Amino acid sequence: MRMFYLGLTLLLACQWGISQHIETLEANLPNQIGEQYAKDALQIATHYYLMGNYEKAMQHATLAENKANQLSSPELLALALNRQAKILLRMPGS
Repeated sequence: MRMFYLGLTLLLACQWGISQHIETLEANLPNQIGEQYAKDALQIATHYYLMGNYEKAMQHATLAENKANQLSSPELLALALNRQAKILLRMPGS
């Protein structure tokens, strides 16, 4: 039983750390430029996708797509479009 509570505490601490990291990325996103902006937007989109918040995930995946187009980066564009497709498949009403 002790191991269960230890595992639960560790899981909650890790989740809190990830959420804090995402909040920091999201707050700093407007200050990012170039590829870093697109990569951070994709990381945020992935987090929201995994958490089931598909609307916010789509918003950030779209931001990444727009930046990838602006940078003429086919690799980042492919990642952003792939993320959008995955989100669309999970969105209610799709």
